[in-house]
Amino acid sequence: MTKVYGPFKKIFDEIKDTFEYRLETLSLEITEKILEIMEKKGMNRNDLAKRMGVSRASVTQFLNEGSNITIKRLLRISDALDSDIDIQIVEKAGSRNAKSIITGEYDPSYPHNYSNVIILDDYRRGAGDESVCG
Repeated sequence: MTKVYGPFKKIFDEIKDTFEYRLETLSLEITEKILEIMEKKGMNRNDLAKRMGVSRASVTQFLNEGSNITIKRLLRISDALDSDIDIQIVEKAGSRNAKSIITGEYDPSYPHNYSNVIILDDYRRGAGDESVCG
């Protein structure tokens, strides 16, 4: 959680729940995680680009403009980094029915070669509409 003090606290309180702020925060977190893994593995942008089969400029672009990273590209990045993806969508704290709604985890060993496994709690309990899951 970000801590803000002084004259910027009022401004921060006004923007912290906006879509744009949350998008940029999430984008920054994803980019920082990618860069952290690259550093641990001793990889640079050229190495990542080669492993992904894209140009270095493409890697620089999506690392600088992370909000444009699609799930497909994120999966290609994780494969290039020999890493897994773990995605969770949870209800906000203080919600009347605060619980996990969607969890997903990429499993490269899944036999049907699906790129993502998503479990919807209500669907799993039989309350969901099959067409929602595609």
